[in-house]
Amino acid sequence: MPYQDTWLQPRLPGEGSAVERLAGNMAKAAGRAREVCLACLVLCALVTAAPRAVQPLRPAEGPATDRGGITSALEQARVMLSGHGIVPADDALAPCATLLLNQVQARRQNLSPAERAALSTLLNRPAHLTETRETEHFRFHFAPEGPEAPHGWPWSQEYVGTAMSACERAYEVHHSEELKDGVPIGQGWPKPADDGDGWIDVYIMDLGWGVFGYALHEPVGGDPETTGRQGCPGYMVVDNDFAGFGAGKPGDALRTTIAHEYHHLVQFGYGYDSEASWFMEQCATMEEAEAYALIRDLHAFLPIYGTQTHRRLDLYNGSFEYGSWLWPRFLVDRELQAGASREEAWGLLRTAWETWSREGISMRASLDHVLQLAGSSLQKAHAEWTVWNAFIGDRDDGQHYVDGHLYPRVVVPALVFDQFPAEGVHPHFTRQPEGLGASYVELRPAGTSADDLLEIRIEACEDLHSATLIVWTAPGRAEEPRFIPGWELDVTLSVVGWQDVERAWLILVNGQDAPRSCDFAIHATTSFTHTGVDPVEDDLTELQLRCAPNPFEPHTVISFQLPWAMETALRIYDGEGRHVRTLIDGRSSAGPHAVYWDGRNRAGLREPAGVYYGRIETARGSQRLRMVRIR
Repeated sequence: MPYQDTWLQPRLPGEGSAVERLAGNMAKAAGRAREVCLACLVLCALVTAAPRAVQPLRPAEGPATDRGGITSALEQARVMLSGHGIVPADDALAPCATLLLNQVQARRQNLSPAERAALSTLLNRPAHLTETRETEHFRFHFAPEGPEAPHGWPWSQEYVGTAMSACERAYEVHHSEELKDGVPIGQGWPKPADDGDGWIDVYIMDLGWGVFGYALHEPVGGDPETTGRQGCPGYMVVDNDFAGFGAGKPGDALRTTIAHEYHHLVQFGYGYDSEASWFMEQCATMEEAEAYALIRDLHAFLPIYGTQTHRRLDLYNGSFEYGSWLWPRFLVDRELQAGASREEAWGLLRTAWETWSREGISMRASLDHVLQLAGSSLQKAHAEWTVWNAFIGDRDDGQHYVDGHLYPRVVVPALVFDQFPAEGVHPHFTRQPEGLGASYVELRPAGTSADDLLEIRIEACEDLHSATLIVWTAPGRAEEPRFIPGWELDVTLSVVGWQDVERAWLILVNGQDAPRSCDFAIHATTSFTHTGVDPVEDDLTELQLRCAPNPFEPHTVISFQLPWAMETALRIYDGEGRHVRTLIDGRSSAGPHAVYWDGRNRAGLREPAGVYYGRIETARGSQRLRMVRIR
């Protein structure tokens, strides 16, 4: 089961000895401070402090509560910062410890004195970095020698210079009022809360092999009770060399890490509440490309979202929130596509943070409020976003993401159909959409099919918000998406000219207040369409069930006529009366129909040569047709 919300609270019975051993371990390790990063000493001590095997834990899924014990949170910190956690490849742990450490920091007042002492190195400003440099807005702290020196020893002036220029670049992107074409080049964010000395502090130190950097908020005036929705000062910590990360260019990793962590400092200016962690990381990840458009490291996170589109929008588990940075990107780009200026487009995000801070509501509620003022809503915008995510990479049409052509096409459908009919096919329960989640269904014309009409019927739970059908005639060329509200899903969706279609996608979005995942079933059939055929008279008495060719190999087409729309079932049986396959089971329109059968059974396997029977059952009666398959 997924790791649940187990963050800090007053110590539970039986946990004290493990946590208090941490302080002793720290004291023993203190003599090695010049050789190993002090924060990493804490984490090494955590290994011995926890008596049970450390599992591949992740930050809590969803709004954090005070359930669980201190040991679990400390193990989380150890895994995050030591880099020793074993994480599945499709749910990779993102290299930012901000989410986790700030949840620990916010609950610091619940720790005993011994526990606070044990964690002081991790949650306090590094005091052992003696060398400093300043720019206009930042003060940098680093070690002039030893393994923590910037980019090795002797320390690298170039590495520190890169950090200095990257910080000023992040400051400019967020706050500059310099005009370009009459519009400020900055995004209009307020400056981070001041910690009293006029500098924004950046610490360069060895973070081991598990994290690129982090930003940590601090209680106002040192009082832990003043966190929450008040502006909190903070500082950044970045790795000194990015060794062990597989980063081809440490300078680029340093630049994007600083852009990411600086945005967290801006967020702290509105306050800190772990409830908004999902949006914190989405926005901060997006900011990497705002500062450095040519460094596309954040594109590597997209598959994390693309393989989990069914998960809820506000999920944060140490990976999903990084891959879903396309959400705030959509909110900005949608405004830009509508003709808004850069400053106006970013205004929607700023207003969401301002409302969240001022009103004390959840970030979801804040976004819903802001979007409603703009004539939309969280639910409507989310449904629109799921459509935008279909138009990236080679499917970009120039009407969605500004840089959509640069993004990798990563959405993985929950179901894929290339053989028809498909009768009542459900997604695996792990791919059903959660509230504010979406499941994608892909339909492709069969390679040997000459069918000209695709008909789709959807059965879904009552909480389903909507379904959207997108039909591509070629990559980058799509028909206008067809949006169907959930309460109108009793219709049959038709795609005429199916043999000329490249593929189609159905996007099923669950409601934001849905209490559980939404199960659904897809019914899809193909048949010929006929032009120039006179309407069938109401007094027709014969269904006229036929097939051609007969005998056949490898396929045949079964045709019939209906006097009016009615419930219809067309099934195939073998010569001994065993059910082989259902070709139609649902409401069919009036007129002639032609259904393709490729000789396959329900399992998709080809049936042997022999005698088969097609049987049609309708409100008007039934008929049976004898067919012979030959080799």
